[in-house]
Amino acid sequence: MGNPKSDDAGLPVETARAALGAGVPAVDVFAELALKAADLQSAALAVCLALGVPRADAEQRLDGSDELLDELNPGEERTGGEILETLGVFDVDRSLDERGEEIKRWLGTAIGAHGTFGSGHAHSLWRRLRTGALTGAFLSLADSGPHPVEGAPSTYWEALTRAGELLSADNREVDERFEKALERCRRQAAGTGRGCPGTGGR
Repeated sequence: MGNPKSDDAGLPVETARAALGAGVPAVDVFAELALKAADLQSAALAVCLALGVPRADAEQRLDGSDELLDELNPGEERTGGEILETLGVFDVDRSLDERGEEIKRWLGTAIGAHGTFGSGHAHSLWRRLRTGALTGAFLSLADSGPHPVEGAPSTYWEALTRAGELLSADNREVDERFEKALERCRRQAAGTGRGCPGTGGR
C-alpha cells in the first residue's frame, strides 16, 4: 500500500471532521471512509487529521499498518477500524494541568521502576498516559506490582503512592477499588523501608 501522500490532497479530512463533530465514533468514521478511499491507510490518515493529530504523528502511528490493512477483506472495514483503535492510532493526546502533569511524571517513574513489561501491558499504559487516563494507569500499575527480578520495588511503590495521593485529592473516579489500591501502595511503600514523604499512610 505504501506511505500516505505528504499533503492532504484527496484525503476526505473534512468529511471525517464533520462526522466526528456529529458524534460518530472514529472507528465508524474510518469504516465509512474506507468504502470509498483509494486505500485504507489514507482513510485512517484522514480520521487522524480530523481528530487533530499532527500529520507527522499520524504517519508515525500508521507506519507499517499497510500490511495489516491489506489482510482485510471487503466488508471488514469496521474490523480494521477496531484494530487501529486498539493500537492507539485514533488516540487524541490530552493536555493536562499542572497537577495532572505531576501525576503523569510519578506514574512514568513507576513504569520505569517496574522492570520488564509484556508488550501489550506497556502499550496500554503509555496510551493511558497519552490520553490522560491517569486513574486507569494507576490502577493497572497498582494491580500488577513491580517485576520480581528486574523491578525496583522501593521506587515503584513510592512513585505510585505519590501519584495515588494526588489523584485522590480531587478525582471523581475515586471509588472502593481505587481506595484499596492506594492503601496497598502505602503498605508496600512502607514495607520497602522508604515509604513516601507526606503520604500519611505508613
